[in-house]
Parts: sequence; C-alpha cells; structure tokens
Amino acid sequence: MAIIYSNYAFDLRSFDLSILVDNYYSDTFNDDIDYVYEGVTYADTYEIMTLDDYYETYTFAGSAFFDSGTDVTGTATAMMGAIYDGDEWLDIFWATSISIALSDITDASLTSSTTDDYALFNAEFTGADSFYLSGYADYVDGRDGNDAIYGYAGADTLVGNTGADTLTGGAGKDALSGGAGNDRFIFGSASESSKTAATADKNSDFSRGADKINLSGIDAFTTSGTNDTFVWKGTAAFDSTSKGEVRYEKFDNRGTSNDYTMVWIDTDADTDVEMAIRLTGLYSLTSSDFFL
Repeated sequence: MAIIYSNYAFDLRSFDLSILVDNYYSDTFNDDIDYVYEGVTYADTYEIMTLDDYYETYTFAGSAFFDSGTDVTGTATAMMGAIYDGDEWLDIFWATSISIALSDITDASLTSSTTDDYALFNAEFTGADSFYLSGYADYVDGRDGNDAIYGYAGADTLVGNTGADTLTGGAGKDALSGGAGNDRFIFGSASESSKTAATADKNSDFSRGADKINLSGIDAFTTSGTNDTFVWKGTAAFDSTSKGEVRYEKFDNRGTSNDYTMVWIDTDADTDVEMAIRLTGLYSLTSSDFFL
C-alpha cells in the first residue's frame, strides 16, 4: 500500500523519469547510512541531481542497494523529490511503502516516452494506495496548487486539499476528497465504480457550483457503435432503451452525517444501474454539475 504526499503542486500526468538523464547533473550512492526520513530509517540511498532552471534531487531509499561501478541496483521502498529555489532546499513530494526496482527506474529514464514510466506507476499503485496532495502554490512561479493524480486499481484514498485538483480514482472502491477549489473528479469507464451505495466510489466533499463530475470519457451507450454522451434525467427514472442516462437520488437518513446522494448511471438498454457514485450529504444536482 503506497502512500504519496506532496508539499507543493504535484501533477502525475507530467511526471517524466527521462529528466533524470536529460537534465542529469550528478549522482550519489550512500551505503549503510541509516537515513531517517519522516520517522522511517532506510539503510541506503541513491540520489540523482538534475539541473534545468533549478537544481532538483530525486532520492531513492531502501536497503541492500549495490553499486556495480556502472549502475546502482536494488529495490527502492521510498522516493523523495526536492528542489533548490535559490535560497533553500524544499521537499516537493515523497512516496513511502513502495517497491520499485532501481533497474526499472533506470530503464524508464532512458526513454523519452512516458509510456514505460506510467507502466511502472500502474504496477506500483495497483493496490489500496493513499495520495495526500498539498494545495500549496507551485514552488517556483507561484501558480495555484492544482494537483492531478491517478489512483489506478485498488481501493484508493485521494485527497486534493486546496487548488483546482483533478482526481481520478481508477478501478476499485475509492474515497475522493478535492478540498477547496474547482475540482474535477474523472471517471473514464463504467467499471471504475461499482453500482451500489455500499461499494461505489465515495466523494466526501462535493461542492456544487465549483466541482464537476466528469463522465465524458465513458461511452454512454455501449452498443450504439459510436461514443455517446449521457442524457440527464434529474430525479426521474431511467426509461430509454437507446440512450445512456444519469440520474440522482437523495437518502435523508437519521443523523446528518448519515445523509448521502447517489448518482446512478445506465449505459445500456436494460434501464438498470451499471455504475454509481456516492456523494456525502444531500444535493439537488443538475446537469451543470457534470461533464456528460
């Protein structure tokens, strides 16, 4: 179960390991140093420094690293990124409880394509992972803390905090929280959330007028032969056998904390639910809350 934190704006979509080669400045292998980071001790570290506009370091930590003279090998159980802003080193992100071979990181860094980079992420984050993103402004140019993360498979926890965040849970029962800002919750397939209140992805802080649920990547009617958009039904029942439909239903239970709103999604001709999204609280939703 990987845990990823960020102190500043973090966008997984732009994460490219080729920077380790293209902007290479130096590298340092530290053997048996018992490096302590966030309360965890790591025997070995391998640090790669890059230089573009700023100095950046990518530190891989673990145990039983080996320096062959040409490569450092072993399995990283943590990874940290930091940048020098001209005055001080700033920790940008760190990932713990991971297990990635340094040789795989090296291979991915040698290609300009990010396909192999994201294959690594997909393999590593296919589990119950947690992402805690900062919301602080960008460390260099003061941009808003707009984070973007993808949970891949597994029951993930994605927390965006402030900023206009883009959160994609992927497959599995995910818990999503965008925090303040105009957040986007992305669903690219009906299989990314289940179809019952107990098993569907849960959004704990949806904000009408600011946040959007993006269903535009889903083919609304899978047997039509074209990529269809959904028809908004409001609170009305599904009734079309030729269009994909979206509706919602409120569940006003005893105790405010037990209230929730279900978004029901139909993608075929049977007028049954194929996918659902659970929103904590009671919402009178409209089509403007969605990208259909």
